[in-house]
Amino acid sequence: RFIQTDSTDRISYIRITNPESYHIDYIELGVSYRGYFKRPVAIMVRNEQYGSFTISSGTSLRFQVPVFKTRDWQIRIFNDDNPALKVVSVRTWQEPKKIILYMDSGISYRLNMTYEQAEMPQYDLQNFERQLIDNL
Repeated sequence: RFIQTDSTDRISYIRITNPESYHIDYIELGVSYRGYFKRPVAIMVRNEQYGSFTISSGTSLRFQVPVFKTRDWQIRIFNDDNPALKVVSVRTWQEPKKIILYMDSGISYRLNMTYEQAEMPQYDLQNFERQLIDNL
């Protein structure tokens, strides 16, 4: 769900509320506007800017942003002295991730995608990624 509020500060605030916290790294906007436009946009998560881009008429309104995970976030469209754009849809998704690993029998494993202190492991397998994909 999303709600658009056009403010007197010449900014359109689009508040997005998801039923659950989802990982998001792509955003696609649907905009209804007659004529030409070119506007800066900011993605706000917990009052912090997570990404920015420019939307303009005649171009794709699909953007990759740094991955974030939340239920409630905001898009800000800076209109300057122009009439506000009408946002008619907001679509989000995450790039599919692939995991290749070796597991021993008799051992319990858990995949946790939300551990803030997790660090990227450095394994030998990353040097053979192309060969592994070709052999799958």
